[in-house]
Amino acid sequence: MTETPTTKAATVKTLAHTPGPWEHVRLSGLCGPHAIRMPYAEGKTFYGVREIAREEDAVLIAALPKILEALVELRDWYAEYTGLPAVKANAALSAATGEA
Repeated sequence: MTETPTTKAATVKTLAHTPGPWEHVRLSGLCGPHAIRMPYAEGKTFYGVREIAREEDAVLIAALPKILEALVELRDWYAEYTGLPAVKANAALSAATGEA
């Protein structure tokens, strides 16, 4: 596939977030009831997102790195297969990477 500037930029920016896996955890006390545990160095983790009220929201947030990766893959496949840009996927990736 010929990589366009839009494709390359979104792919690179997508990888700029804190790498996964992100894990939903239940907490009691100060940072709870739900949080997202993220890796940062040599097997250490931190609660990158805390005080999430709804479990459903925490589960969705924890899945975002995988969702972004899948969206980039599907967007690139669509563009290669059809020869057309995946407009909604590009818009979603732009919003997710702060380019919108």
